[in-house]
This record gives sequence, C-alpha cells and structure tokens, in this order.
Amino acid sequence: MKPVSPTASAANEEVAAPDFYEIGHTYVSASDVTDWRFRVDMVTTHPLDGERTALGWRHFRGEWEPYAYGEDDWGVLLVSQIADATAPGTSPLAEDGGPR
Repeated sequence: MKPVSPTASAANEEVAAPDFYEIGHTYVSASDVTDWRFRVDMVTTHPLDGERTALGWRHFRGEWEPYAYGEDDWGVLLVSQIADATAPGTSPLAEDGGPR
C-alpha cells in the first residue's frame, strides 16, 4: 500500500517518497537485530555545495547521543531497511517526554 496524503482526493492521490530525512520524524530499524533509531530535529545545508545534513538524536545499543547523517548515509540506511516510525499528527517525543 502506498502512502496517501491526508488531503488526497477520491482518486487516491499518491505522495512522493521523501529523498532525505524529514524534520520531526523518527526513523527506526526495520529488523530486530538492532535498536537503532534516529530522531530528526533539523536539516541544514553546507554553505558551499548545498549538501544536506540531518541533525538529531541517534539511539544505538541502548544509548541516545547527538548525531548527524548526510546525504550519502540516507542511501545506505535505506538499503539496510529503515522505516519512518512517526505517525501523522504525533509528537516526535516518547510518552515519557524523552526522544523516541
């Protein structure tokens, strides 16, 4: 099933897949092998070449740490089966107030 925009028409207008991390979204590993997560707080660009970098919090091996992923990481992580765990209309924070 393909994602549909909240304002999609009866013709089921499709939403284009993102080409980079999205602010306010939390990405998770789609496998049970790792507890990897990445919550995106902002995206910035290099002042000379415009390459994007996502800044946020990575959860790995039971620990949260500030982290940055670049455009090259996006492609590598997609191959390793990541999923966007942010449901529409939800906060990127966990119920306890901490990062997801």
